[in-house]
Amino acid sequence: MGLQFLLIFVILVNIVYTMIETSEKVHPDYSGKLNLVDEIWVATEYGKKILQKSNVYPPIYVMPLGVDVERYTSDAGYMDFGPAMKGFKFLSVFRWSYRKGYDLLLKAYLEEFSSEEDVSLLLVSRPVTTPEANGSQVIVDDFTAIKGYIGKNEEDLPHVALYTKPIKERMMPKVYNSCNAFVLISRGEGCGLPYLEAAAAGLPVIASNCSGHSDFLNEDNSYLVNPEGYTEANLSGNLSRMAKLCRFYEGQLFPHFGQESIDIIKANLREVHSNYEEAKKKAEKLKNLVVNNYTWDMAVDRVYNRLKEIN
Repeated sequence: MGLQFLLIFVILVNIVYTMIETSEKVHPDYSGKLNLVDEIWVATEYGKKILQKSNVYPPIYVMPLGVDVERYTSDAGYMDFGPAMKGFKFLSVFRWSYRKGYDLLLKAYLEEFSSEEDVSLLLVSRPVTTPEANGSQVIVDDFTAIKGYIGKNEEDLPHVALYTKPIKERMMPKVYNSCNAFVLISRGEGCGLPYLEAAAAGLPVIASNCSGHSDFLNEDNSYLVNPEGYTEANLSGNLSRMAKLCRFYEGQLFPHFGQESIDIIKANLREVHSNYEEAKKKAEKLKNLVVNNYTWDMAVDRVYNRLKEIN
């Protein structure tokens, strides 16, 4: 949201392109900033509805992002993540942040599977904190705490692999092709590009049913977990880790996922693993939707056409 703020000047017209990651409304200070411009572009219909609820007055246009569907194909090749990887690979791609719901994913995966099963969870993620060398310890500490919460013996836990090195965008199709399914239980997305990339690559998708990616994910084309409710993020109270990520998150609502949600994530993981052919059918529906509606060519055309209208 506030971290992705771009001003475009076209004949003295101020346009802001922004991502909306909160639920229900945006921070009043952010609404105030948006009301200073002439026109607002957002990536999703979800984001537009949130701004309309937030006393934001300039015209709002939905300008979806996209994916290179010519690159994200089964012909793109594969990436070797080493011999430790098991036969069935769940993939999650994100920047290590509490907003991305890594705690929900890890709790569900570690509870549902065991070391005896031929399954891996590959986390392609780098820490938000800098420098990177010190930030990596945050991932280790978080993972250690979650393993303690699960309470299993170390030797009984299913395989988890973490890849923290930067990957060039042109190599990302190989990452998706190397895995069987994609899972990301995010607490808030402005759009959710990894979902689009996974979909274009033909992977079954397991996701949270909230925020920006709800524009294109539904029960017919993916495996979703609904929030149990919504909680206000406060620095000294609930969802303090969310409130500390961005000042525009403080006092705003985010989805709450408790044990009931984790149980649904577990069921979705198991369903995709056990009934993969059926999961692939859902994935094909999602891929068709993405290919027909969410390409970079389409995104460029939308911007071009809108700028022509302004001129």
